[in-house]
Amino acid sequence: MAIDGKIYVRAHCCAYSGVLKTAENSRLFLAGTTDMIDCYWQRAGEGGAMEVWEPINGVYMATTPFLASLGWLEKLTNSPLSSAVIGGMIGAGFGAWAAGWIAKRSKQHDSVNEEIRACNLAMLLAQQGFNLAVGLKIEAVKPITDSYNKARSEYIDPKVSTVSDTQNLQKISPINPPLDALRTVALERLTLPGSATRAVLQVVESMNNLNRALTTRNELTDIFLHKQLPPDMDFHHMYFGLPKDGSCHAGYMDCMKSMTRYTDEALFFSMTLCKLLDEHGVQLREERKKLARGKVSINRFRLAASIPDGIIPDAKNYAGWFTGYEVQANSKKRWRWGKN
Repeated sequence: MAIDGKIYVRAHCCAYSGVLKTAENSRLFLAGTTDMIDCYWQRAGEGGAMEVWEPINGVYMATTPFLASLGWLEKLTNSPLSSAVIGGMIGAGFGAWAAGWIAKRSKQHDSVNEEIRACNLAMLLAQQGFNLAVGLKIEAVKPITDSYNKARSEYIDPKVSTVSDTQNLQKISPINPPLDALRTVALERLTLPGSATRAVLQVVESMNNLNRALTTRNELTDIFLHKQLPPDMDFHHMYFGLPKDGSCHAGYMDCMKSMTRYTDEALFFSMTLCKLLDEHGVQLREERKKLARGKVSINRFRLAASIPDGIIPDAKNYAGWFTGYEVQANSKKRWRWGKN
């Protein structure tokens, strides 16, 4: 640009190919050279927007401001309309966030309360099945099985001349636990861990097998009572499951074994389910206390002190059931630079 016969060059800092500094005693690096030229500056006037430099070889250098004037932005933000709009936007955003937070917390509160009610119901159903299995073993299964095993061992032993109580043909009615309700509540309305879900399925299977064993034994008992034995088979051989003339009818003996086995399984797994539901209920109660204040009632499980010794099966007999299902937590792999 030529003014009064002199040449001026206007350079924008953001587009200039060199590096331009406006401080006093700054240095100017021109593009394409490595020479440093000391330069001094002075303002063109009070209201001037340009910074005029001393001539260098007859050429004047000047710079424009890096940013345009921001006075309009200050005026805009200080206006009542802008303040009202910005304030309204902030208030609306905060209100929407607060409403979403309250709705989410209320939904969690209702969900936890619903699961607590379902857990209490499942605990009552599981305890009823456990109590039925305990009563069955105390009143019928254990005394009949002990008497049968003693009589069979005496009958087989040639040293024993008399056999005690060889005809304990008492019928045992199948139990009727609320298995369908338990399965529906535990599997559809509760979020149970894997071990508790397996315990529910095992309780249903064990009690169904127990009832089938009891029904089959009752049918064989009717055969003994009505003396409708198969040909060439006497009472003792069929009752104790012993071979005779190359044939053996072990149906009644197998029913006695199955009855004992499935009674213990029904007892153990219903007790295990009650313990797992108890733990789940405690966790739900703690979660409920974090969401809201107030008393939370849950059903707990405690073994009655009146249960005789030898009724509850030993947990060692079912150690394989616990080790057969192990939950592994998924851990995220952390990548490190320079390492595989």
